[in-house]
Amino acid sequence: MLRYILKRLLWMIPILVAVTVLIFTIMYFVPGDPVRIMMGANAEEAEVEAKREALGLNRPYYVRLLDYLKDVFFHFDFGNSLVDGSSVTKTLLSRFPRTFLIAVLSTVFAACIGTPLGITAATHPNSLRDRLAVFFSLVGVSIPGFWLALMLVILFSLKLKLLPSQGIGSFAHYILPCLSAGFMTIALQTRQTRSCLVEALREDYITTARAKGVVERDIVYKHALPNAAIPIITHLCGAIGGKMAGNLVIENVFAIPGIGQFLIRSINNRDYYGVQGAVIFFAFILCVMNLITDVLYAYADPRIKAQFEDSSKRKKKAEAGEESAA
Repeated sequence: MLRYILKRLLWMIPILVAVTVLIFTIMYFVPGDPVRIMMGANAEEAEVEAKREALGLNRPYYVRLLDYLKDVFFHFDFGNSLVDGSSVTKTLLSRFPRTFLIAVLSTVFAACIGTPLGITAATHPNSLRDRLAVFFSLVGVSIPGFWLALMLVILFSLKLKLLPSQGIGSFAHYILPCLSAGFMTIALQTRQTRSCLVEALREDYITTARAKGVVERDIVYKHALPNAAIPIITHLCGAIGGKMAGNLVIENVFAIPGIGQFLIRSINNRDYYGVQGAVIFFAFILCVMNLITDVLYAYADPRIKAQFEDSSKRKKKAEAGEESAA
């Protein structure tokens, strides 16, 4: 298992290198002059050229790309913001906890509500509960996140005055953002749990368990649900990674100083280093979440863990056989 984890960690390197080269190339060919934007339209050309040379933006493409790759992968340095000169790395790390907290809380909230709804729908097929769960899933997927966020602000902040509408400071500030970010995930989690569990309940081992007189509750929670857990785990872990990179609108609606808000601000200000750093950071988070998903597979399904262990044992036996033959 350890060898598998190390192998996946090594696979992250070419993925992150490819993402870095791609986003750097895109930002290099984006129209517009960030230095001119920084200094304003009234700045003289000599001043603009001097600033461009000081920032190293007048060097050839491949030279800048190689320097950027070296800074990112050997020094973990995403450069300095072209807007205020601050370190992009420090800015991302300082904003990361807020973005991560929203992603985790909204996903946990979705799992706590969506999973029971999916189980209820799967164990009562074609009933009123099942139809209500399917209807809720369709509604949840159809409602745009930004519209729901605005409606929640109007209702709970402006009308009822129960919750703050923006900013950070207490746990109450995270309730509306988590509700907005998690509502669609609840619908998707309900649908995912229902479809996986319905399929699992049709398997032969479930029929055998029922024939032996096993209690229906044990059939669902001890037999069917563990075997349906792989797609559910995939969805939940993917939801955390997806929300890390996809809550840009939520963070801007609620004025939360997270990475998403920083990325939007960098795009608007043509802050190339800010955009590049945020995209690479998001790619790293998604790679880590995929690794965690694969590790959780082994604990959710012993057969997967046995495959890892068997492949490792086979390799050791082959190496031992080669040494004895030599």
